[in-house]
Amino acid sequence: MWLTVVATCLVLGYVLKRILEYRKNLPPGPFNIPLLGSWEFLRLWWTGGSLTEMYARLGDKYGPIIFMRHVLDAPVVTIRQYDALKEAAKDPLLNGNTVPYLYRLMSDFSNYGISFSDGPKWHYNKKFTVATLGKLGFNKQRVMTMATNECSSAVEKLLTKKGQPVNIEHELFGAITNVVMQVLMSRQFDIDDPLFKQLREDGFTLFCIAAKLKSPYDFAPWLAYVAGENSDVRTLRRVMDRFAAFCAQVIEEHEATLCPDEPRDYVDAYLAAIPTAQASHDMSKDNLRVGLKDMIVGGMEGPSIILAWLLLLTAEHQEIQARMVAEIEEVIGFDRSPTLDDESRCPYVRAAIVETMRFVTLTPVHRHSASHGSTSLRGYHIPAGSMILEDVHSYNHDPAVFGDPETFRPERFLGERGEQLRKHEATFGFGPRQCPAIAYSYTVLFIFLVGLLQRLKLVLPEGAEPQSNRGAYNVGVRPSQPVLIALPR
Repeated sequence: MWLTVVATCLVLGYVLKRILEYRKNLPPGPFNIPLLGSWEFLRLWWTGGSLTEMYARLGDKYGPIIFMRHVLDAPVVTIRQYDALKEAAKDPLLNGNTVPYLYRLMSDFSNYGISFSDGPKWHYNKKFTVATLGKLGFNKQRVMTMATNECSSAVEKLLTKKGQPVNIEHELFGAITNVVMQVLMSRQFDIDDPLFKQLREDGFTLFCIAAKLKSPYDFAPWLAYVAGENSDVRTLRRVMDRFAAFCAQVIEEHEATLCPDEPRDYVDAYLAAIPTAQASHDMSKDNLRVGLKDMIVGGMEGPSIILAWLLLLTAEHQEIQARMVAEIEEVIGFDRSPTLDDESRCPYVRAAIVETMRFVTLTPVHRHSASHGSTSLRGYHIPAGSMILEDVHSYNHDPAVFGDPETFRPERFLGERGEQLRKHEATFGFGPRQCPAIAYSYTVLFIFLVGLLQRLKLVLPEGAEPQSNRGAYNVGVRPSQPVLIALPR
């Protein structure tokens, strides 16, 4: 009897809640099965399809803002078109980041770091990071010098392959990563160093786990205490522990030799700022430890993947490679290394970099949350706690904007029209959550691309299939066939 009454009350309460929600003008979207979520998500999980392809299909029917539900009725709001994305970026209530359980674990359950933290603490630490990296030359002469040296070493190593196919992402990973490691902690690694290999493996694992839309721990955190050894939460804990041990060691070494007035790198600058920071900003060694992990992972994965794509597409499109080499020969020549001043004088090389970012869209879907309360967007009600998905891929591949988005065509970013398009290219995100290393990424990519093309001709192995922008997904899009041949020019 009582069980029936309780069940009836729960059902009536659920129905009433749904009626009240739909009176609040939710965005349009497909039918949602009570408690199970949208059939579209269920089908995606069952068939292993593409999230971006699903949203391309739904966007044609429902427009730029789509409402769906995940398991246990978790609300999901997806924003697709550029104007809507820019509008959403201005609303801090749509740019939270602390709802998912695994995200909270990645911030050490203390809202630490840069990538997975939130609120005033996150805002201040990100602002400090951007300003500090700028002062340290993160986007100026120092990075150029480091990138030039690492690129020269990479070229020499590629020449020893004597025309044999190489995994270009693997070959250049160490060189790219060493640039950011020097700026962060004044360290360089050999690619065969066991510690370096472990950091790379752990960074990739973290990326893969972060890509998942939902986990059972979001609904029942207690499951983390009974999860198996191979579960996401146990795996992530082991990854976090290894990163914590490494970063803590780096911080301890820097403390022992710290000169506050002459910071050598980011770790020095952060440690020097702790004594004078306000308590509300929570600048601490613990916050530095987690933030350093965030920047190491971002610095290892993003630039190396983009460079691999850039070189693979260059090898596939020989006419584009020839045009870049001609511009490099005219502006820089083959006898000196490129400088930052050369970038503005090489518009086609720069266009090829931007086109690669657009064509690939390294992070197709950016994820935030309405973790600070409900809000509205273009007249639609956005429930508190909603998962907010920014479908950047849809914009970068919008025919209405780019005409032929599935074609790799750098010249679209030349001329006055090209400059306008470049301002709208959205690989690094929007608003306050925009990647803080934009200038760094462009600098490193330009130095490496020019340095490699000055001495090497890049070709694909015989019988290689054309590169597709639908590579292997985690948080980023990795090339599924990162193999090419580097010949002496």
